[in-house]
Amino acid sequence: MLYERHTRNCILPWKYMLIHAGGLMQTCPCASDVEIGDFIIDYFEDNTEPDILNKKTLQMVREGLLSGNLRPMCRNCAFADPRMITIGELKRKLIDYLESAIDGYKYSAEDDLTKVSAYRTVGLSLSNKCNLRCLYCNQSTCADTNPFYKISYPEKYFRKTLDFFVKNGVKQIITSVEGEVTINPNWYRTFSEFLSDNPDIELTLTTNLNREYSDDEITLLARHAVLDISCDSLNPDIYSKLRVNGNLNLLLKNLEKIKNRIKELKSDCKVTIHVVVCNLTWESLPEISEFAFDNGFGLNLGNYEERANSLGYREGILKPIMQMPLEIQKQVSEILSDIRHRADELGLIEQGKFVIHGDIISRINKNVNSVRHRFTYTDNPIYLKYLENNELGMDDNRISIVYDDYNFAYEGIWIGKPQKLEINGIEDSCRVIVRKIAKYRNGHRSPKYGQTVAPGYRFIEEMNKGSLIINVDFNIEEIEGVLVEIKPI
Repeated sequence: MLYERHTRNCILPWKYMLIHAGGLMQTCPCASDVEIGDFIIDYFEDNTEPDILNKKTLQMVREGLLSGNLRPMCRNCAFADPRMITIGELKRKLIDYLESAIDGYKYSAEDDLTKVSAYRTVGLSLSNKCNLRCLYCNQSTCADTNPFYKISYPEKYFRKTLDFFVKNGVKQIITSVEGEVTINPNWYRTFSEFLSDNPDIELTLTTNLNREYSDDEITLLARHAVLDISCDSLNPDIYSKLRVNGNLNLLLKNLEKIKNRIKELKSDCKVTIHVVVCNLTWESLPEISEFAFDNGFGLNLGNYEERANSLGYREGILKPIMQMPLEIQKQVSEILSDIRHRADELGLIEQGKFVIHGDIISRINKNVNSVRHRFTYTDNPIYLKYLENNELGMDDNRISIVYDDYNFAYEGIWIGKPQKLEINGIEDSCRVIVRKIAKYRNGHRSPKYGQTVAPGYRFIEEMNKGSLIINVDFNIEEIEGVLVEIKPI
């Protein structure tokens, strides 16, 4: 009985890259769990990676997505759609993209898709420095202590890097990654010259608009293809609490100047308001969305990502919506649905001017509906039958996943208290391989494996007339529960 693994619905490592001011490369906005590389050293100084867009570390991330053996950063992604797709579906989606993006390319079964890429969007930071210390950003705790947040991209390489990506087919360049690029003294000269030389490139900037700009700088901002304005609330108290050192009045004054300049230039610049959705901002979402829509702006709603080095996380000030009481989650879901409906009426979704990142509504609805199952990585027929008979799951009996100390993932049916696990109605009777994986409570570790997760030996179990019965018994106080991994032979 064959089944196909599931994976994330994401092809970013084939078409998108971030490069911080210090040269650090990332495949997506999520913090990387693997050293992807250093663009400055690998390409310019040592020249050890002539094919830097397909280097080995990038291939590793791609392989994880194509095989379903996801890297931790992909498993825990706060941005990608949480609904999984089969490996075959992802592969077809990737092939369609590559064939449309690369002139003359036609996929062959012999092609190694981990070594083929077509980058169309690159984030390149002129500076990691920032003038604000927003609570949800690592700048809030690291800016004064970590050299990473004091770096500017070497001037001698910056234009060369921009030209490199243009030569390699990039259509959109995002000029902000970790800091506020407009505070860099070279910002205006660098990008005004680049845009004049490359008028067809879509220049995109996320900015807090918290400084005084010259008339020429306002013009440059208005000439961008996309201008994403970070403004989490129009409530001054909420804004100042979230955006430490921020000045809401200055932001609004600059935004009005840019709006007028866009009109004067007859520019196609798309302005969007970027809001991080969290426990402090959800109530003011209707007000800021109406402000955006009334002014002809788009709306970017970001899913709050917990970062261990942010002040909001360390002091427990900020919480993702999905961790709030269910009654509040229901309200947020209704608010977001209303906003999305309004954006659709205005044509903003079709224009690409309205996005809800991380599929927040689906995540909330999953919580609201009390779905306790934690994964759908496979089309394992045993698990599918279990899900059919147990749609929502229970606290002590559900589809789940646990990780050992080496971050290996084990997936199966979680048993939180001793019981008989019975799965009925399996159409094709077959033999299955079963493994029980004990998870120890906090503070305890397996005496045999020295880990908080102890995988046992596999054994063969017979099904009887489409029914599978497994007894799970554990009387050791230190054990929190047992994950039952079941795979057809």
